[in-house]
Amino acid sequence: MASSIEFLRRNLIERKSQSPEKIADLIDQAETGGMTLAELLVDKGIMRDDELGKLLASYVEEEAKGEDKQIYENALFGLKVVEKGLAWNSDVWKALREQEKEQSLGNIKSIDWFLVKEGRIAGEKILEILDETSRAEYVCRSCGRRQILRKDTAEAKVACKDCRNDMEEAKDASDFKDQSAKEYDPLIGREVGGCRIDSVIGAGGMGTVYKARLVSLNKVVAVKILTAGEMSESARKRFVREARTAARLEHQNVVQTYNTGTEGDLNYIIMQYIDGPSISKKIKAEGPFSLQE
Repeated sequence: MASSIEFLRRNLIERKSQSPEKIADLIDQAETGGMTLAELLVDKGIMRDDELGKLLASYVEEEAKGEDKQIYENALFGLKVVEKGLAWNSDVWKALREQEKEQSLGNIKSIDWFLVKEGRIAGEKILEILDETSRAEYVCRSCGRRQILRKDTAEAKVACKDCRNDMEEAKDASDFKDQSAKEYDPLIGREVGGCRIDSVIGAGGMGTVYKARLVSLNKVVAVKILTAGEMSESARKRFVREARTAARLEHQNVVQTYNTGTEGDLNYIIMQYIDGPSISKKIKAEGPFSLQE
């Protein structure tokens, strides 16, 4: 059946009336910018994340009829991850694309390996989803191959298709750890103050700042969050005072503040998102700022 990028390309032509030339240009832009096509489509406002979700469900249905059941199993797992609010649909499309690239190099990995690498999901959640869908993941300790199988169809011994050694069922959260992975953050994928948390931008003494999307407007924003357990009452008041002070400032060199509030044990400030490197990275790359700057 179709690769993930071919499936998206075909549906862009059928559902969004995009020309093949335009789609080819978008694919080039995505690869040049270090993005996947799905990420670029959302970033440019061509598709919403929920539209990518409908396509993901269609992709699962299509691959269920295909010969390569691993494509189906991985797409289905990704769909379940989104349903649990653990990742964006664009995250799953990205993981599927990265999986295809690795497979072309002979590295067979299941989709959760890529989601773990990006800090989107932890081992406990993977095991939970596998159990709920009556699936199991098998790992070859010799060559590193990973595959997801239905428990009712898996044989007593599962042989690795690459090196023919026996594969082991991953039964512990530690089986999904990757030393090179980004640190898992349970807030990623959650909705806070009407914003879906996407990724960590940075952390400091007054909380963590995340890149997020204001769901109602499909707008990229920055959200600063501090949990109640991490702050005293005086710190909480200082946090709110910071937000209110920033909201009164309007200047081209000052980040705009849109809203502030509390949700459960989370205190948040929703701010304008400015794309680009941090000041520390800019100084490291280009040297100190001039007096004019």
